[in-house]
Amino acid sequence: MDGEGCTSSSASSVSDARAAGRVSTVIDNDFYDDLGVDGWWDENGPQYGLHQLNPLRVQYFRKQLEREGVCAQCCQCHRCCC
Repeated sequence: MDGEGCTSSSASSVSDARAAGRVSTVIDNDFYDDLGVDGWWDENGPQYGLHQLNPLRVQYFRKQLEREGVCAQCCQCHRCCC
């Protein structure tokens, strides 16, 4: 890294801007529409990077569920296993 990462002051200014309603996100729906179903789910397609992150994302959310006292196994099978 070049040392210009997110600092606590810049992170807090972003949080302040969000709280004040000054931050917005623009989503290019045409891009996602153009992908179509096949493009979206193609693990080697344009969303390759997102697919590569899935194991990390699942691990993160499981840890968050466990922190909240929710059994991740129950969530996986959609019924209480405990």
